Amino acid sequence: MLTEFLSRRIYLLGFVLLWTFNLLGQSRFVGFEKNEGQFYDQDGKSVPEVRYVKKPTKQSPLQLQLRNNGFSYELIREQSNAEKSITRVHRIDMDFVLGSPKDIRESNAVGSRINYYTRGKRIENIKNYSQVLYEEVWPNIDVAFRVNPLNEEAKYEFRLKPGAKLSDIRFELTGSDDW
Repeated sequence: MLTEFLSRRIYLLGFVLLWTFNLLGQSRFVGFEKNEGQFYDQDGKSVPEVRYVKKPTKQSPLQLQLRNNGFSYELIREQSNAEKSITRVHRIDMDFVLGSPKDIRESNAVGSRINYYTRGKRIENIKNYSQVLYEEVWPNIDVAFRVNPLNEEAKYEFRLKPGAKLSDIRFELTGSDDW
């Protein structure tokens, strides 16, 4: 009986230690979350044109949405007092002008996987990535989006191949003018 009691204690201790090490070992890094149908707009409609989302954090309060033909920055501000709470969203869309990616690829899976149970659907094992590459947006020009693991800031860069023309890189900006 004592042996059974001790083996249960050891089993429980092993489970707790394994669970704790698993939690400590998981990265809390926020990267670009792939859209597998878990994102909706303010009207509750699915947004398949959004391919990846980098969610805001305390360190980096901007949300970045990577879309089929461009990207969007959103700054979400919560304002509240004793009477009411107001959420303000400031959004800027940057669309590629005379350009469209031949392919959009993610790389460098990071952190743990995410599960959603929303609108009667189970969407499981969604990965985050530290980099998303838009290939050949303009002739010989790729656009790479990266998230810095130290401060979780997202940045983009243009990767020019031989024959690229800087004059091809153009955006149309629309959205909020009251940042």
